Amino acid sequence: VYMDYGACKSQKVLEEVLAHECVHPEEHGLYFTLQRINNERLDYLACFDARYREDEEEDAYEGLLEEERVWYEGYDPENDQAKPAEKSEIEWVEWQARNIGRRIKMPAKQTKRRIDELINAFSDGQRTMLEIMEQVIPALSEFYVVTEETARKRLIELGYSTARGVG
Repeated sequence: VYMDYGACKSQKVLEEVLAHECVHPEEHGLYFTLQRINNERLDYLACFDARYREDEEEDAYEGLLEEERVWYEGYDPENDQAKPAEKSEIEWVEWQARNIGRRIKMPAKQTKRRIDELINAFSDGQRTMLEIMEQVIPALSEFYVVTEETARKRLIELGYSTARGVG
């Protein structure tokens, strides 16, 4: 994995990107190999997701070969909510890598235990669950060294739907 460390917004983002990129060879190696059968000049895939870059205005496809631009055609990093039939192959590859990363860094059992501890610590009998979640998310983010958005998404995945209203 080759990364431009200076392009990441923070250490938390850097660690999330590394987890994301480590998923690709393990889970998508065969897919990449099959793509190379059709295009021998395809030596690597470059991910230029502006959400992870300091300069978000930079052209996300700058520096890609024409073949790579075609391969990425239709890739939309914001398309997580698309219906399964509407996702392109590359969107599925990226969706899997983005979503597996937080599951690796925040295992369900351990994370639920930590969330419950934090909810108990921040509960005082007067705060609403939404107010408690506003404190739980940054605390969880710090504990697991992930962004607050990643912590919020993991809370929702684990059944803490009140986290939807935070942020």
